[in-house]
Amino acid sequence: MRAFRNLMPFGLALCVISIVSAPGKENDSKNQLQVDTFGTSTLQGVKKVYPQVLLEVIERNAKEPGFVPKLGSLTQKDLAEGLTQALKTADIEIADDFDISLPEVPLNLNITVFIREAGKASSPAYIVSVNTEALQQVRLSQNDSIRTLARTWPMTPTGLNTRNLLLLNPKTLDKEVKKEVAYQLRFFIKDFFAANPKKAGNIKETRKEEIIAKTPVSQQEGEQMITGTVLHIPIEGGFYGLLADDGTKYDPLNLPPDYEKNGLRVKFQISRKTQMASIHMWGTIVQIEKIENL
Repeated sequence: MRAFRNLMPFGLALCVISIVSAPGKENDSKNQLQVDTFGTSTLQGVKKVYPQVLLEVIERNAKEPGFVPKLGSLTQKDLAEGLTQALKTADIEIADDFDISLPEVPLNLNITVFIREAGKASSPAYIVSVNTEALQQVRLSQNDSIRTLARTWPMTPTGLNTRNLLLLNPKTLDKEVKKEVAYQLRFFIKDFFAANPKKAGNIKETRKEEIIAKTPVSQQEGEQMITGTVLHIPIEGGFYGLLADDGTKYDPLNLPPDYEKNGLRVKFQISRKTQMASIHMWGTIVQIEKIENL
């Protein structure tokens, strides 16, 4: 991780970026090496996740980085809230706090955004590296009474999980960093559920009338207006979904731009598109027939 502090001069960094950013196998599991080596995953049996995001910035002409809450429009708070929301959306249980002294310590999903100021003051630019890792409580083999934290995901030959370096200007910093964080988070969510597959419950045969009666209002057909909230989902590059008040999730095909506001309260009518699929893998795909502010 600290290797980022010793980046090459700005001109040479451009060459590095073009090499590291070469496209790879995006669908590869970050956990496969661990599974192949040990026959299991350290993510197996994880009950709770404690998400954390840090911004670590090396200012122009400085040697050591410092943690900051905000850089331009990019804020640590927004990244942290987006990370938490994405995990909740994937139905991963979130821990409220993190205390290594407790008997059962949650997994710490740690995303660190390393940013180095570059370029001239009149033409600022940033070299950015995003690192995602999971830390878990472990016991030392020579003395199992000693507990500490260790990175247990991902396991790679180089010991690093950085996908690439990004060269960004102030206008693209916020959007591109969030996009990269979402990209890396996708691998963790995929590996988490590969290690902890959900078991489908027994489905009893029920008459159509009974199914409709037990279905939340937001899933029933007709002209019923649904109340809910617009959410920005920071996965797959980021998109906007609709979360109904009864907990039903919708992936709208035609949400008007004026309604693309995270946290906006709305009421809406929809028609479901059951024959369609989406790369978002979040909620039911729907066509919005009508939408209004609450």
